[in-house]
Amino acid sequence: MDTEQRAIERRAPDPGRTTTPARIMMAVTLSMIAGWLWLFPPAFLSVQEAAPPSYERVEAGLRLAVALHAEKVEQFRIENGRLPDEFREIGDTHPGLYYRRVNANVFRIHGVEGSTRILYEAGDSISVELRNALTVLREER
Repeated sequence: MDTEQRAIERRAPDPGRTTTPARIMMAVTLSMIAGWLWLFPPAFLSVQEAAPPSYERVEAGLRLAVALHAEKVEQFRIENGRLPDEFREIGDTHPGLYYRRVNANVFRIHGVEGSTRILYEAGDSISVELRNALTVLREER
């Protein structure tokens, strides 16, 4: 009886391990599609690197940051009756901006981003610099 039972088990396929022609075709088709997408990716799947910002845009952004921080320093002077000793006293600052108090009434803000450098000294006209920066930033959207 054991011999007959073993013979039946050998002939009967295991229901969990059957490989039908449909499964084979599906596996081959999916492999071919995956290979095609890997070798020839469509444009909507590829990531385009953004172009680096132009020099004018970097300079305009730096001018804007310098102007905004100069306004923060002036606001600090109005509220506290003195210039801040350190840049941290006005709150969060933009990376690449450096502050120096020259005397009780004069300060400088030096902005650096890459090869672009901007120097603002208290008394310089902010409105012209800010207007020019905003014009450049609006144009290059």
